[in-house]
Amino acid sequence: MSNRRRSLQIALAMTVAFAVGFCGQAPAAWGATKLPYPTNGWVNPVTPAAFEDWGFASCSPPYNGNQAHLGADSQGTTAGQTVIAMASGTVVRVVVSNWGPGGAIGIEHVTADGTRFVALYGHIDVTMQPGQAVAAGQAIGTLHDQRANSHLHLGLRPLGPGETGSAITLWGSSTCINGTARSYGFVNPIPWLATHPPATPPDREPDADGDGTPDVRDACPSEVGPRLTSGCPDDDGDGVTDRADICSTIAGSSTLSGCPEELIGGQPRSRVDFDGDGRADFCRLTGGQNNQSSYAQCTLSTGSGFGATITSALTDWGYDSGRAWVDFNGDGKADFCRLTGGQNNQSSYAQCTLSTGNGFGATITSALTDWGYDSGRAWVDFNGDGKADFCRLTGGQNNQSSYAQCTLSTGNAFGATITSALIDWGLDAGRAWTDFDGDGKADFCRLTGGQNNQSSYAQCTLSTGTSFGPTTTSAVLDWGRNLGRAWADLNGDGKADFCRLTGAQNNQSSYAQCTLSTGNAFGATITSALIDWGLDAGRAWTDFDGDGKADFCRLTGAQNNQSSYAQCTLSTGTAFGPTTTSAVLDWGRNLGRAWADLNGDGKADFCRLTGAQNNQNSYAQCTLSTGSAFGATITSALIDWGLDAGRAWPGTGNAVATTCPQPSTGRPPTCDPQSVSCSPSQIGAPPNCQPPAEASCGAGISPTPPDCVAGAAAPPVPSGMAATSRSRNQHVTVRLAQGCAKRYLRVSGTGVSILAIKRMRNARCRITLRIQASARGLRAISVKLPHQTRRTVKKVRVA
Repeated sequence: MSNRRRSLQIALAMTVAFAVGFCGQAPAAWGATKLPYPTNGWVNPVTPAAFEDWGFASCSPPYNGNQAHLGADSQGTTAGQTVIAMASGTVVRVVVSNWGPGGAIGIEHVTADGTRFVALYGHIDVTMQPGQAVAAGQAIGTLHDQRANSHLHLGLRPLGPGETGSAITLWGSSTCINGTARSYGFVNPIPWLATHPPATPPDREPDADGDGTPDVRDACPSEVGPRLTSGCPDDDGDGVTDRADICSTIAGSSTLSGCPEELIGGQPRSRVDFDGDGRADFCRLTGGQNNQSSYAQCTLSTGSGFGATITSALTDWGYDSGRAWVDFNGDGKADFCRLTGGQNNQSSYAQCTLSTGNGFGATITSALTDWGYDSGRAWVDFNGDGKADFCRLTGGQNNQSSYAQCTLSTGNAFGATITSALIDWGLDAGRAWTDFDGDGKADFCRLTGGQNNQSSYAQCTLSTGTSFGPTTTSAVLDWGRNLGRAWADLNGDGKADFCRLTGAQNNQSSYAQCTLSTGNAFGATITSALIDWGLDAGRAWTDFDGDGKADFCRLTGAQNNQSSYAQCTLSTGTAFGPTTTSAVLDWGRNLGRAWADLNGDGKADFCRLTGAQNNQNSYAQCTLSTGSAFGATITSALIDWGLDAGRAWPGTGNAVATTCPQPSTGRPPTCDPQSVSCSPSQIGAPPNCQPPAEASCGAGISPTPPDCVAGAAAPPVPSGMAATSRSRNQHVTVRLAQGCAKRYLRVSGTGVSILAIKRMRNARCRITLRIQASARGLRAISVKLPHQTRRTVKKVRVA
């Protein structure tokens, strides 16, 4: 090939690449045709409703230089103006910057006759990511600042049979060669939309309150109001409904300004037992200014009420995303972990302040660490040693330089960092570090693909403990709604199933659905009967009845304190069972709602923050679960609610909790017969399992955990038991790699029965035994381990 020909081809390639997004000022020779935006149901992405056609794909003359224009441009618009979706759809392509100028987003929509197409929204500052579902009228970005020429470029590319929107290049213009330009399949958008109405025009979408705003875009679909938010409760009067307002007591703009440290919502909730007694303590961050008056604080649960409040010394709160109350050193107590520093990869650290059980102890800081992305950060047990490791997603571009990464905890420091091979990060909503295969190690699970119900998958990359292992992918499935997705154990086998809410309209076509994990693959999908999805804030997949299976709990009704209820649909393991509904109760504030085990009975209670003004009439409140119904409501004395980001209640049911047994007396584990202890193999390791010198169990009996049992042979499975008086509950903790299913357990002895089973960290199961008043002498619990030849028999002394 001649150098001249090669130079020409390179020049043409550079011109075409530049033309992908360029949409500049048209030459004076052009006379643009003004086109009104169609009124047949498509929502206008910007206002005013005026677009100009510069001669679609025309080179006579070219639009700009030698470029033909492949769209229409909005007129009379300004920089920073909100751009909204013209219809419901799915984001398939995103160009963050350098789209001549600004960014661009491609959203796949559908017409009334079933034609699929990609709408190109160009010259915007993008706020969406591929795979996200959007509703008609939903904000997707803002107009990029082009000085006096800020406008929206609207392009439209119909899709053929079998063609995927994610494969489409977002062309904004095309190079004229010999007087013609390729359209790349794009069509003149305004005339095309005028002859192709949407599948469901907004004026025909469901509108429960009849206020003219479709439910899909109505912040309060059951409360009449002429605007998206009017008619909705708005405590601080900032125009952001309390249901959507992250800081509902602090006035701010629609971008949530006014909130402490500009919270952006969806802060993670951790499982919190600050003092290691097995009960749900309420922990949060209090104070006014970080590093000047910033503290961590926990109000302890007594089981029947709220007890003492413990406050840290001055503490760095860290960043909103990445805060968690987790067990960093494996002693069964919740430590406060977060990300601190200033600039990622320059002064970026992970940090944990330990709990001593009755106070805050030492602070452990990592070496320089990549914080990763906000969505995908978690403190989880990657290697199954009972300690919380810091996991996140790192890299630059998904599927090009995208990785999962975990920095391990050694218990008293941060250790090695483990990085995956190239992986697909998946969608933001649906990512989780969870135990898919039931081996006690946190796997990275997410949703991947392009179009829901067409190329939509669930996917998990497994942890081997020392590295990232194989990736398991489901068949095509329904991703469900963004809010309500969770990885939970529906059938109680110790493996995380993918659960979500599916359907189109609440109370008309609304369902709960879970695709089960078999451990090495995705199995059957279980779908509920018609249910009420409930409010966004307050949904949880948790164990309401204490049987080790994830139930779907939520808040239902219309008006707080008038028609406001808590509701749980129970899992039978193979199906969704009965639904239990509370009496009228106070829903509490959006942030601070949780389903947590306040009284330590293995059942999820509904906890929240109630009152109107912090530190004046601010309370914590929990309505207890009896297993089959909602019971008493317990309210704290006046407390400080703390910051929105950093509050935590513990979870129940399928959640990881602690490595060693929970002390029934609330005291640290030792070998004293009056408290729970660890197995002999754990002596000297967390949580302070070395027996005290004064412990004595009598002549010839060694003080070996879990109580005074003769013989030096250690049991093959770590276990522990508290000696208590008759007619009391006792706990034993065993290790079952197959999960905490009741079918794996056998109890022998008159007057001894299994009351509840709760899965804990490192594949351990906490079993609550009911010891009848008639029980006398030694009784035994035999734990049957499937696929193994030996059994573990643990003798229990009944006082």
